[in-house]
Amino acid sequence: ENELAGCTVVLQENDYAWGRPLELPLADIPAHLRSIDVERRILAGRTGKLYTALRDLAAGMVFRDRPVEILPPGGSTHGIFTKAVEICGAERLCLAVAEEPDLAGEILDAFAGLTVRRIEAWRRLACPDSERYPRSGGFHFGDDSLQLISAADYERVVLPHHERLYAAMTTGA
Repeated sequence: ENELAGCTVVLQENDYAWGRPLELPLADIPAHLRSIDVERRILAGRTGKLYTALRDLAAGMVFRDRPVEILPPGGSTHGIFTKAVEICGAERLCLAVAEEPDLAGEILDAFAGLTVRRIEAWRRLACPDSERYPRSGGFHFGDDSLQLISAADYERVVLPHHERLYAAMTTGA
């Protein structure tokens, strides 16, 4: 998700890959996120290349009388607030939630939109005949960085974007 947003991703041996925050003014981040050509970035990115290589490697393979299938990544999110914290920087986003809630909401709106576009693009690229969104099955994600803000700030600034994401992804749980 960070790479898709344009962050430099740091790969560490035996550890989580993480993205450096974007070096953009917060006010420029919504337009940046909305301008991303999702399919092009997926295909050019590490995850897209790895998925394609594994899919090609497994083509025609069978294990215990069943074809080997490489499932596409990108069907969920670590959370729109968590990812916004990572791409903006925790201090900058949390201050925006407290002091500029409209700007924080714009960032979350743009990231929620990018998340929907990313999930839909992966589905189109990897599973073109599959069910379209919103799907009838459930949809879930973690959003660990919510612990950085109050319940009132969550309801005021983040919840509308969580609701938008759920509405775009599922008619189920």
